[in-house]
Amino acid sequence: MAESYVNRELKLAGVEPTYEFKPGEVKTYQSSNVAFDDLRLGDGVRLDAVVGTGEVAQNAIDGGYPTREIGIVFSTPVAIAILHGDKEFSDKIAAAVKSMRDAARSLG
Repeated sequence: MAESYVNRELKLAGVEPTYEFKPGEVKTYQSSNVAFDDLRLGDGVRLDAVVGTGEVAQNAIDGGYPTREIGIVFSTPVAIAILHGDKEFSDKIAAAVKSMRDAARSLG
């Protein structure tokens, strides 16, 4: 998904992404560790940046990679699977979502 975003090809139902930067050459890596190894060589040697999830960034930080987080450039909607007929769990999820929506509306 990050690669689609960087290439300005991200398609999400009902969401129009905003693009915070214009990429140069985009490279795809099978492992974020290899991407961060290339980034560790210095700005512009092989890479200027790595785009990934918060988990990818935290793993790089925990692994001792020198990083500079620039913030969230996009987020994606998520889905929660509920076993058909599990009304108790469904009601708890609905209440949690309502609480988050109410909190977001109050921020305005």
